[in-house]
Amino acid sequence: MFIVNDTEDSREEELANLTKKALVKSLKKCLEEKPIDRVTINDIVDDCGLNRMTFYYHFSSIYDCFIWGATEEVKEALEQCRSHSTWDEGLLAIFRKAEENKTYVINVYRSINREDLERHLYVLVADLLLPMLKAESRKYRVSDKDLEFILDFYRFSIVGTILKWISSNMEEKPEDIVQQFRLMLQDTVGKILQRFSEDRPRLNM
Repeated sequence: MFIVNDTEDSREEELANLTKKALVKSLKKCLEEKPIDRVTINDIVDDCGLNRMTFYYHFSSIYDCFIWGATEEVKEALEQCRSHSTWDEGLLAIFRKAEENKTYVINVYRSINREDLERHLYVLVADLLLPMLKAESRKYRVSDKDLEFILDFYRFSIVGTILKWISSNMEEKPEDIVQQFRLMLQDTVGKILQRFSEDRPRLNM
């Protein structure tokens, strides 16, 4: 019988995360000076005093390193506002985290595969909106398929706005953008869910 040492495993995971964060930090420093397609793995490991083998142990590519770092930072931002349990504060956390790393994010936006960035943003925004939609949908009889359609409608709109904001050099204040979404969703979500209710009359086409 094998005995698993949870403490030892957690320490190894913690050390691995510290190493990953060190590599991400160095990547961010490099991106302050040049676009991601000109950054090399040697640039990154030289900055943080590690070696190429260590980099490839944790990441398959520089893009993989960026995506992991960006995802972790947004998760941390969301955890900080978890006590509020509101989608709009979580969304504001995403905007503010991007704004804090403005040069880094814009640099990567112009260099990275946009589909990769969109895919990760879709997941993050869905995590914010789904609890709110599920809570509201308890008042109505909405199918899972329709709920997913409604979720996609909102998250595609929000992700598109985030990408447009980044492409325009983040000129608009995050608070103003989130307020606009707050006003749009505040009075419309319930009405939309009601219209998608299983009791709704079917339209004759």
